Amino acid sequence: MKRTIIKKLGKPSVIYLLVFQALCYKAAAQESSTISAAMVPQEVAKIQAAYKNQQHLSFTVQYRYTKADEPTLTLDSAAGAFKISGNSYWGILDSMEFIQNDKYNIMLEKETRLIRIAEPQDVYPQVINFSMFDSAARTQPGEKESYLVSTETVGEEKKLTIRFTNPNLPYKECSITYNSLSYLVKKLSYTARNTDEEYNNGEMVTVTAVFSNYSTAVFDGDVFSSSRYFTKEDKSFIARAPYTDYELFVAS
Repeated sequence: MKRTIIKKLGKPSVIYLLVFQALCYKAAAQESSTISAAMVPQEVAKIQAAYKNQQHLSFTVQYRYTKADEPTLTLDSAAGAFKISGNSYWGILDSMEFIQNDKYNIMLEKETRLIRIAEPQDVYPQVINFSMFDSAARTQPGEKESYLVSTETVGEEKKLTIRFTNPNLPYKECSITYNSLSYLVKKLSYTARNTDEEYNNGEMVTVTAVFSNYSTAVFDGDVFSSSRYFTKEDKSFIARAPYTDYELFVAS
């Protein structure tokens, strides 16, 4: 079911994914090196900036959800497209739409005919403090770091990988492949212990997102407008056609 991968992704704002997956593939490369964990937030901050500083950025993304030990067997998949301008974005992922502007954060679910309305959120939160994470992840005082960080570079393509060595952690591995000049992401992936009851609970699963068709062509800013979905009168939200039969849920 398509809902499975959406639950795995959480908030499908791509930038949230970038930050989350930066926490966490194994491929041949012409150059490989191990870097300090302290460098990871710096790289992730550059990736964030590559999206945050764009006035008009469009791209498509393809998600796959597989068993970690059977990567060719797709359990679920989803295709999406996104448009970003600073902290505003519009995205579509199968039957779901995501919109954020300076007033609202909106999620539209066509299958359940629901529009969720909330306050706008920071799309570019502070990069995770790895030293704090590492301290929390250790099982005993003085234990070695719970993860290994490495980079691989082929031409302009760079891959940042984090492998977790503590078996008690839910994550096994995370990676981001991106252009070392533009810092736009080409692929991100993470392997974690499955907690979804639809599939064998406890198995290691992998979620992979492949980004393509990047464009900086100007698009109409109305794509971020909430007036296409609803209007507000006093304190009440009223759905607009063709969404008049949708339930509106306002998050507190």
